[in-house]
Amino acid sequence: MARKKIFIPGGKFDDLFLIEAAHRFGFDVITSGTERNAPGHRAAEKYVYADSSDIEAMLKIAQDEHIDAMCSCAHDFGYIATTYVCEKLGLPGHDSYETALTIHKKDRFKALAKKIGLSIPGGESFGSRDEALEYLKENFAGNGRKMIMKPVDSCAGRGITEVTSFEECGAAVDRAFDGSRLKRIVVEPYIEGTLHSASVFLVDRKAVFCFVEETPKNIYQVDTAISPAGDKDRIKTQLISEFEKVAEALNLVDGKLHTNFIVDAAGKVWILEMHRRCSGNTYSRFVEFSTGLKWNEWIVKSECGMNVKDFPRGVEQAGCNMFYVAMAKHNGIYLDTVIDDSVKPFVHASYMYYRSGDEVKNYRFDRMGLIHLEFPSYEFMNRVAENLDDYFKVIVKEG
Repeated sequence: MARKKIFIPGGKFDDLFLIEAAHRFGFDVITSGTERNAPGHRAAEKYVYADSSDIEAMLKIAQDEHIDAMCSCAHDFGYIATTYVCEKLGLPGHDSYETALTIHKKDRFKALAKKIGLSIPGGESFGSRDEALEYLKENFAGNGRKMIMKPVDSCAGRGITEVTSFEECGAAVDRAFDGSRLKRIVVEPYIEGTLHSASVFLVDRKAVFCFVEETPKNIYQVDTAISPAGDKDRIKTQLISEFEKVAEALNLVDGKLHTNFIVDAAGKVWILEMHRRCSGNTYSRFVEFSTGLKWNEWIVKSECGMNVKDFPRGVEQAGCNMFYVAMAKHNGIYLDTVIDDSVKPFVHASYMYYRSGDEVKNYRFDRMGLIHLEFPSYEFMNRVAENLDDYFKVIVKEG
């Protein structure tokens, strides 16, 4: 009897864990993408070269391969393509294409958030540079207010800029527009506080599990995260309410929902954005290490339309876990990532993408690899996370 086929429109390192989970469920895996040497393609039964953000190309592959199921990759465009294909072919496990656009496009999500009363920073979206600058001029008038500019359709911090004066706004607006395929941007007030992210698992639009982590430095290109995260129980109470508002408003199918958010000095949660795809930076392994849940398997199960009503209740975060993203300070030739002796004993897992001699072409976004650690105390973990350069050295020779 022929094995069933699952299509995962990606093949990068984070997608490798989804491929392994799909294999455990007995699927043959088909991948796509434009990075021919991505590790996921080598693990799959078949690789088809195509742009995973091209929804019609993804539909053609799915039709040609007679797939039985589809699971999104760790990228917004891949997730959106997945919902498009599944809607066209009548495959289960996903929201509608329009719902996916509402969640994943920052301007549409902001409009939804205002409508249903989510705790968001406010702000507006723009398709015109002049209109954006006029709005910024009014908001900066005499008050020194910090603002954030970002493309409506980017991820991993691309095109996001924080500004503190109107004089900085022109370049920041241009950067945001340059990073947007749709040529639309969002402008919103900057919220002082700690940066976090969280994932819930929805069953019948209720959150039956919630995982919260913290990024010790409030930045938009995440280089580390820790679990547990501050007053996680108080945070969870607020978050679950926000997640379930979205689930009810959009009638979301069972499965994962993720958010990035700020906790201000008063402990209030401010939602920045949400998504339903697999998160990057080996986040699924981070969840697994911190909870014992086979997070990738639950993602695959839900996106294949399998019954997930038996998702285990009452699972909590345990231990002091951290992931570190090895990134360079400049372009050049990668040589090594050196870990301080005081931290080495606590390395739980290491996934290094770069080898000595590989070229770093875009140091702002290229990841040499990721390292997961489990510490004996929260204090030690937090000290390491706050002083990464003292414990990790990414050595790159200028080329």
